Amino acid sequence: MAVLPAPQREVRLLTKPTGLPQPEHFGVVETPVVPPREGEVLAEQAGTRPSTVRGPSQWPEPHVVCGAV
Repeated sequence: MAVLPAPQREVRLLTKPTGLPQPEHFGVVETPVVPPREGEVLAEQAGTRPSTVRGPSQWPEPHVVCGAV
């Protein structure tokens, strides 16, 4: 089995802004990388594009399920 990377960094929305989000609305936290279970894979995301950020009125509730095949 491959060696798991060091703790991952996540950018989290700390508070939902009433207007455009500002830096103080976000925080960076480190969490451990959980080993994948049987039938799962561990993928690394190199980055995101700023165009993936949508306005406050368009933010959906989280709906991503990881690990499903």
